[in-house]
Amino acid sequence: MAPARTNVPARFFARVTIHPGDELRVEEAAPPVAQWPSGGENFTAVLRDEGVWHYFHFMETMIWLWVIQHEFLGAAPLRRIVFTRQWDNHTQNHVQIAVIRAIYPGIDIIDRQLASSISLDNVLVLDRSWTETKLNKFVEDCVTYGRPWVTRLGRLVRQSAGAHGGRPGSNRFLYVWRPPPRCLEPAAEQGLLALLQRRGPTNVVDFAAIPWEQQVRLVAAHDVLVGVHGNGLTNALWMRPGSLLLEIFPPNAHHYDYQFFAELCGLQYFGFEGDNVFPAFVRAGPPYGHGRASNAPVPIAPLANIEYLLDARQQRA
Repeated sequence: MAPARTNVPARFFARVTIHPGDELRVEEAAPPVAQWPSGGENFTAVLRDEGVWHYFHFMETMIWLWVIQHEFLGAAPLRRIVFTRQWDNHTQNHVQIAVIRAIYPGIDIIDRQLASSISLDNVLVLDRSWTETKLNKFVEDCVTYGRPWVTRLGRLVRQSAGAHGGRPGSNRFLYVWRPPPRCLEPAAEQGLLALLQRRGPTNVVDFAAIPWEQQVRLVAAHDVLVGVHGNGLTNALWMRPGSLLLEIFPPNAHHYDYQFFAELCGLQYFGFEGDNVFPAFVRAGPPYGHGRASNAPVPIAPLANIEYLLDARQQRA
């Protein structure tokens, strides 16, 4: 049946026609069906999202697709994905292609290279514009019921990438290096790394320099992921439940992107902006600091707060 929740940004159609162009145009032959199929029959997913070329936004859309498939469609097999806009970002080590191969191996992909119009049956249309969010994130409403499915998704991806985890509670730290301008200033970065190295084995990674499968293996092998707010923290999705994500924001900026991901995949989470600390499942008002404000360097690392949290985590272990 169709989901009773009105915040699901998808409609199911018995038949649609896809027309070629710089942006594929989707023509629905009739209103969406009232009774969604409950499993067994193949379906096509049409993803209408202008942000899918960006790793974080791509994963927002893929999480919605995965959750809807399993929560509302009885895990019906997905036959093909249609991207109506640019989706494969060559500057990100073909992350999007690798993600799809891991989650949906052998899937057919239709995109802007479509030569002529085609008609498709049993089509789920997922559209970012069909949901309203108070906190400016597409995946926000998915947090309320998507966690079991996203936990399962993380396990599937780790298996696909050949990831092997470390020992629980071993305090292996992975620090995500970022280029300027949105990064820790050198003295702050040195202080943070010194703190982490005192607490346990610490590695530094530039995710932009390595293939996606290696990124998955790295985060799965560490207990704590630390970094300045940025796209690389999307990889927190592939950590094992119970791991810890520590996110550092530039001054006067705070967003919920990776906090939502941490909540969905069962991580502990703390965000830091100056003296402000934002724990998981706490909504501290709307996000702030966009554009140039969010690209500022971070002059001081929250060392005292991080050390306090690591002490508390160690006592609970």
